[in-house]
Amino acid sequence: MRRNLASLVSAALLMAFASVSLIALWNHLDALRMDAIGSGASTVTIQVRDCASGPDEVFAGVSAVSQANDVSIFRVYDGLDDQGRTTRSLVGCFQWDTFPVDQLRLESGRVPQSPDGFLASYETGDDRQVGVLHDFGGGDPLVVRPVTAAMDSMPSVNGIYRIVSTKTYDTQVVLQSLAGVFGQSPDALLNVGTKSVRGIGLLLVIAGVISVLALAAYVLTIASAAVSRAPRIGVQKMLGWSTGAVVWDIVKVAFGSQLLSAAVEDVVIVLVVKPLGTTFPAVLVGVQLGLAILTLVVGSIAATLVSRGVSPVTSVKGGVSLKGPLFIGYGVKMAFAVMIVISFVAVSSSLSDIWQQWRLEAVWGEKGNDLYVLADSRLTNEEVESLSSGDHSYGNKYEDLYKMLNDEYGAVYVNANAPQEQVQAGIASPDLAACTVMNVNSNYLKRENVLSEDGSSLTVSEGEHGRVVAVPSTMGNDERRHVVDYFKWLFDSEYQSEKEQWNGSIEVVTYQGGRDFFSYNKRVQPDQANMVHDPVFNIVTDANATIVDKSAVAVMGPDASILMPITRERADELEAWLAQNGFSENHIRIDTLAHAYGELLSAMGAAVGSMLALLAAVLVLDGFASVLIARLLVLGSGRRYCVERLLGWGWLARYGTTVVAVAAVVAASLLVSLLFGVGPVAFVCLAVALAVDCAVFFLALGTLERVRSEALIKEV
Repeated sequence: MRRNLASLVSAALLMAFASVSLIALWNHLDALRMDAIGSGASTVTIQVRDCASGPDEVFAGVSAVSQANDVSIFRVYDGLDDQGRTTRSLVGCFQWDTFPVDQLRLESGRVPQSPDGFLASYETGDDRQVGVLHDFGGGDPLVVRPVTAAMDSMPSVNGIYRIVSTKTYDTQVVLQSLAGVFGQSPDALLNVGTKSVRGIGLLLVIAGVISVLALAAYVLTIASAAVSRAPRIGVQKMLGWSTGAVVWDIVKVAFGSQLLSAAVEDVVIVLVVKPLGTTFPAVLVGVQLGLAILTLVVGSIAATLVSRGVSPVTSVKGGVSLKGPLFIGYGVKMAFAVMIVISFVAVSSSLSDIWQQWRLEAVWGEKGNDLYVLADSRLTNEEVESLSSGDHSYGNKYEDLYKMLNDEYGAVYVNANAPQEQVQAGIASPDLAACTVMNVNSNYLKRENVLSEDGSSLTVSEGEHGRVVAVPSTMGNDERRHVVDYFKWLFDSEYQSEKEQWNGSIEVVTYQGGRDFFSYNKRVQPDQANMVHDPVFNIVTDANATIVDKSAVAVMGPDASILMPITRERADELEAWLAQNGFSENHIRIDTLAHAYGELLSAMGAAVGSMLALLAAVLVLDGFASVLIARLLVLGSGRRYCVERLLGWGWLARYGTTVVAVAAVVAASLLVSLLFGVGPVAFVCLAVALAVDCAVFFLALGTLERVRSEALIKEV
């Protein structure tokens, strides 16, 4: 049993990692499924804008169209439940006999029959809840609720409507009918897409990578087990055992261990994760059986390679060819080396970013302690789908919000950037390569006390329709000319994309230069504490602001371009006003810029922690692989090592070939890390990690070889 311990452990770990990977993947796929409910080939998605009809009239009309054509017509809303969780609600008129109920995956199999019955992905405790939807747990809680009264729960009758039915229906007839309900022509009902994009998630990536590495370690344990059984394999060959019988004798213990560990893991998963329905457990068992068969096949191949190198004559004395085992061992070792390099490169990049942000925390705390920003928000499903179709009508509410924040809350607008891409593309002069352009409003000029050449405050009226650019007094005439050329190109592009007109004139004013200004952009001049020396100001007013400027309101958190010098009380008032004026679904939270920056650091720290956990797992598995390779060498060459030790050979003389091979792997790993641009600190850490790995390998090799030599001497 002790001889098979490594195989038992590696087989069980592989199954555990694979099961966790499946849970993460299933969670991801289930979230995608929940996002896609009511979409697909049978769905027509339309967007309604500028509807003059009231909620009662619209509901009555939509209900009539739904019943007459046997189609379900509904909206998707975002909201908060009683526990503060973000929820998605499908609200509309449902014809359950033609609704794709299979997309819902009803646990109870029942659908609403009464007007006020509804479905949800969790037990709400409401007597009107008919059934529970199968939701594995990754997506937002979902509620499917028929509209039973006036659409007073809907913020607006405008928005995206989905028309779905499992039966073939005349799309044009339905659209014509709905056009009458909304008081618009059918052509005005813009057909939009419903594609949702969701990130895979770090847990799935980490679990998947570790599963692959665990499979590699498992193959290595099978090869090691086969080498340790060389005398037994030799006897089996003398007795006429077939190759299949020999291989099965090697892998059967690991195969049984996998099946046993799978059964234990399934019990734990059902008790802890508790997935609804029977689909996931069935898939889990199927995947585990498939994985067990896959590892059986892969392990059998490794065992076959080793057993073929066993001679019936020499194996009784422990002799075995190491070509096959070492080929497997060094292949696995290279795979681990590659993963170690990739992990260090990723960690290096993340640590570099977070260190840069940590370094500036004090600066941002001082600058942003009295400034409030829209710290957190999210686009609703309807806004995402609207924007994905190329329609920007939802941006209108953000445009209006910009003016309100600017006029009533004294919002500071600042958006700093460097035109380096335009310089590289030949659009802007190379003289602008070191120049930073800051789009600002009058409130920024007041806050930073920007002065004209005569010493008075630089001011621009909010009613100014023309474009105004302020350059520092330290800038020469040639540079000013290049600045004007750049802004002409920039404004031409912006106005053309927005189908607006401008007269092409730019007023250039001069401010007192020789000063540094805070950019409020963590990516601008990070080495200078985000301070910019003598920037060029593009001054934005209420009258000349473009959609690009106004849409900056939608940028949240520490990257926000709209900063409000207000009190906490006024921030609370603004938060309440937003919830009551069309932004309730966006869940906008208002906080200080300093606190938003701190939240960013916390999120970055959590991401780095996950990467470090992955790196630690890779290093542990790599150390395990190193011990197994050392065991392979000792099992295959133990007698030679014993003789060389008795003859007085030194350490380097005995392991010279192995030292060269390991040194080549280490050198290749370090070279690849340099090619990937790993930082100096991470490079040193990588070198130390590889050195520790080498020390573990040679320590294991020396220890196992000494024990093996002592055992052989006792036999003699």
